[in-house]
Amino acid sequence: MVCDTITHGREGDEMRHFVLTTMTSLAVLALGAGGARAEGVWFSFHEASGSGWANLFDGGPVVTDEDATTGPDDALMIFTAIDSTQPGSFGAGVTGAGVSWIVPLFEEDGMHLSVGLDAWYSPSLFPGGDNPGGAAEAEIHSIIEFIMPADELLWDYQLQIRDTIDFDGTTSVVFENVTQSQVVLELTSEVFLPIETTLTGQTGDLMRLTTTMSGAGSTGPPGGGGYESTLRMGFAVPEPGTFFLVLVGLFLLALRRKDGVNEFLK
Repeated sequence: MVCDTITHGREGDEMRHFVLTTMTSLAVLALGAGGARAEGVWFSFHEASGSGWANLFDGGPVVTDEDATTGPDDALMIFTAIDSTQPGSFGAGVTGAGVSWIVPLFEEDGMHLSVGLDAWYSPSLFPGGDNPGGAAEAEIHSIIEFIMPADELLWDYQLQIRDTIDFDGTTSVVFENVTQSQVVLELTSEVFLPIETTLTGQTGDLMRLTTTMSGAGSTGPPGGGGYESTLRMGFAVPEPGTFFLVLVGLFLLALRRKDGVNEFLK
């Protein structure tokens, strides 16, 4: 995945945690969704721009990169400024990068949104490896809009932020229902484990996700670290079969409660 190229440390375990819902939550959250299904990825507009630079303190030039996109068709914006001393584990590297992307989920019944930024210096971890120190800076602004394909969607989100003492950064996330003039979610601090919930509205509502991230800093040897921020959101239309299972479960629960009341009255 594209976003994996700009993440560090805990990412492997956290990525495995990022599943839209468990089987149980799928059943519970399907209430009210009925048999609605989405047709393809639902995003209707994607505007994103970003730039970054990176420089190792080894006498080499500053590396820069930037990218931008706007319109209803481009699902990916990515920039990567990477400066490294040499390939392999004995090299050091510094990165100023960012990404805004949209990918389908659940065989075109949902989508995954991800916006990330990375300003990070990584020295060699081996004795005798390169560690000259370095500096990096990156910024990204992303707007993603989509139309609600159903009145209720399964919704999963997570915001990971990592920073070290020599780097500073800020993250702002605003998720709105534009049609209803409602701010659904605002984030400026980390939400480490995914939140699994339900997004409610009306079919046809225009939803807008606005994300702004920036990070910068520098460190000399023997330092390492930086500022990293990654937002992930997943949306899916509940399966009609799941809704049926929920009804069956509620019916059995009601029978159990009725039997309990009758037993008590005896």
